Amino acid sequence: MNKTLSFYSLGGVLNRVKPISDEINKKLYQPFPKPPDSFLSKYEYQRRYVEISSQGYYSKSKLVTTLFNWAFIRSLVASEYSIWGPPCYDPCSIFLLDVFRVLDNFPSMGKFCNTLADRDAGRSYRTYAGITNSVPSEGTFTNHRKKIGPKKYDTTHSVLVKIAYELNMVTGRIISFDGCLFRSHAKYKGCTYADKGCHEIRVNGDFIQKTRYRILNMLQDLDSLVLGKEHRSFSHCFGDNFPDDTKPPSIEVVAWNLVNYEQESHDPFTEKLLGIEKELRNCNLMLNPIRSNISKVEPNLKEHPVYIRCPKIPADLDAKNGHRRSKEDSDSIEYVFGYNMVTATSVEPELGLELPLCSFVGNGFLHEGSVLIPLKKGIQDNHPYFETGIVVADAGYDEIENYNDIRSSNAIPFIDYNVRGEKVTQEAILKRGYDHNGWPISPCNLPAKPNGNEKDRKRILFACFKRCLANVNNVPLKDFIPSCPHRHKPLGFTKHLCIDDLPRLLNEVPRGTKRYKKVKNLRTSSERTNSSLKDDLNILDDPVVMNISMASMVGAMGNIVVFLKRIMDFIVRVTLIQTKMRKAGPFKEFCDYRIKLHPKTIPKSIASLIKPHPVFGDCSA
Repeated sequence: MNKTLSFYSLGGVLNRVKPISDEINKKLYQPFPKPPDSFLSKYEYQRRYVEISSQGYYSKSKLVTTLFNWAFIRSLVASEYSIWGPPCYDPCSIFLLDVFRVLDNFPSMGKFCNTLADRDAGRSYRTYAGITNSVPSEGTFTNHRKKIGPKKYDTTHSVLVKIAYELNMVTGRIISFDGCLFRSHAKYKGCTYADKGCHEIRVNGDFIQKTRYRILNMLQDLDSLVLGKEHRSFSHCFGDNFPDDTKPPSIEVVAWNLVNYEQESHDPFTEKLLGIEKELRNCNLMLNPIRSNISKVEPNLKEHPVYIRCPKIPADLDAKNGHRRSKEDSDSIEYVFGYNMVTATSVEPELGLELPLCSFVGNGFLHEGSVLIPLKKGIQDNHPYFETGIVVADAGYDEIENYNDIRSSNAIPFIDYNVRGEKVTQEAILKRGYDHNGWPISPCNLPAKPNGNEKDRKRILFACFKRCLANVNNVPLKDFIPSCPHRHKPLGFTKHLCIDDLPRLLNEVPRGTKRYKKVKNLRTSSERTNSSLKDDLNILDDPVVMNISMASMVGAMGNIVVFLKRIMDFIVRVTLIQTKMRKAGPFKEFCDYRIKLHPKTIPKSIASLIKPHPVFGDCSA
């Protein structure tokens, strides 16, 4: 087996990736409905020389089009196009330009299109994407996204993962899950349960008649009437999306006041609707509507029902309020009106790579634990060659169904335990017989320590190891020590606990151990993926999305670019070290670079839970 990272130098990867790309393009090939001569652009793969500076700078757009043959995009989206219609851009060109925009951190599509149309600044983008004469506008990219939909982005990501697997860059042995909240472009207006029905809500009862009687009663006592004072009429919301324990809010139907009659500013429509025009003229008054949420009145029906458009309905009905810890104050909660994207990240400890595999986007209400099984099943369906040994997640995924699904695939779950209102006081722990890590309590009230795992019988052995004899002062029940029946046993008090009895708390690698903590620390890989999406690429930092379909495409594109960027940075880093090693002078300098090309060593506690790397084998230390 190759023992150095030089296996992943740019030259070696380019030589291996060509037959892989050719095979995938051949397998996915679908004839495109429109003839090639009708395209406004034409993408063709071309291997180009990529210059890497001594500081590691390189052209991302050139390298991404040199590493991968993107012709498979044309086959993936062929079913979404028709032979009819005007000429269109090559889908490969539009997709690549969108990738270039995110890779090079353009703040908006408008600025990227301006650069693309520039004779000099946009020349490289046009060349790599196959743009010749006609330059696409912002509308072209919007129409392209609407046409192909979010599923095609997910399929594209899956193809890239397949190529990376063939290059031995991703193995799926360790998968970490984490969610990321991001905002919708729409503003939250006060109602979390708004839906399409809120555009037209029928007001309960005879609203017009009640408002008429209210005004007539006011006219009966003109001495107490305050002209210009604002009056409001409300109605209860009759939406059916509210939970049982949530009281529907009141909605302001109309706000109005009574003022002295002025013919120039008089609007008789509302007065005629209420049938009070004559009474108001007798008092030399007029009705002045201030605000109205009335969207429709049925004059042909006997009751004249009134329909209103709720003022609390947002422009984005798919987005919902989610919450997270505030960045400014970790003790406070911050609400985010938008979406939650859960990403599965493959951790490659020998390479130091963390590559996103797939993602799911739901509204801010999304319970992250509910999408672990669908995401994991999608990974297994698209990449059946993955042999996952470790699955890492936070307490949001602490569901029995998730544990059972992970264990059914011969993997070990490392999920933070969610206490969920359990009593964890000392009295409660002694009463139930085990602590917060699932360690049983010995007769002297000390927690027994793990002492092995019987994999076939799915149970864990615990023993007290007679610690009471080593340090009597730390024993809660000192008086019990002389009469302890376990003193003369080799391990002292012992107990077997079956994982099936406490599937959430007990684990194949017991909670609270150093080994468990080392594996659990791998979850930060998902957090770094989310950080790259928000802070490095800025693609999820207030994106212009107004529905869940657009949010899904933006999230998928972000993960695709993170995937590509990390692979390219890794290849460039290895190539640069290899180049410097060849130019090194003294032997010591040569050895220093040689050491940097060695794969990273991983703890035996982790290596024993996963398969060896296909290139480097066992790298445990």
